Amino acid sequence: MMQSAARRRVVVDLGATTLDPLALAAAVDLAELAEAEFAGLFIEDVNLFRLGALPFAAEIGMASGTWRPLATVDVERMLRLQAERLQRALAEAAPVLAMAWSFGVARGAPLRSLLAARADVSVVPGAARRSRVHDGPEQVLRQAFQRRHAGGKGGHGPVAVVLGEGSVSGRTLESARALARSRGAAMLALASSASGPQGKRERPDTSEMRMIHLPDLAPETLARALGNAQALFWPLSEESAEGAVEIESLRLLLECPVVLVR
Repeated sequence: MMQSAARRRVVVDLGATTLDPLALAAAVDLAELAEAEFAGLFIEDVNLFRLGALPFAAEIGMASGTWRPLATVDVERMLRLQAERLQRALAEAAPVLAMAWSFGVARGAPLRSLLAARADVSVVPGAARRSRVHDGPEQVLRQAFQRRHAGGKGGHGPVAVVLGEGSVSGRTLESARALARSRGAAMLALASSASGPQGKRERPDTSEMRMIHLPDLAPETLARALGNAQALFWPLSEESAEGAVEIESLRLLLECPVVLVR
């Protein structure tokens, strides 16, 4: 691990069930832009262990094509090996940007484990596009750093910010603007048309953003409005159980990552 004096950390999930190129690219970009530490967190999804505990669980050998029983100990072994490979890949990839980095392992529900890391920026992968990812995890990780090093701009869609009932933090807007400018992307501000006058008075300057007023800010409504957005910055006002459920519902409907800034 490269030692760093950086106080800010950008954490992203590198777990077997949630690794996503768009989330990795956003985390790499945000970490370099803020001169922050890139914190890769390999989350051992508890659902995989529950699967291994089932009496009928089995796996198919890639070489032999034969079925064999899958036990919890096999799940632990596979996850440990994958974590080791990803840590080596990160150690090889991060130096191209001279970036401070760290690698950790946690076991639990992916989103709750990510939030529990309490980084300054948490990049939550969207789930709607994962079936399209065909490269191996280590290659996906390396490509995120290589793209940034080569000056890649990312996708063609906007960087979106949700304006909630209260004020959006300056750090959230600063991070969203920095990502949009570095990628040459437009900015999109999403607000509820049901917000009262008080909420509107507290809103920040959005003159450089295209404003869209929505009937509400429910996950389904946001997902329909976002289209091909590159990232969605979500106001993290409180880390309650209800907030985590809302973020989880949202990410399941999105292709782009959800970025939470403290």
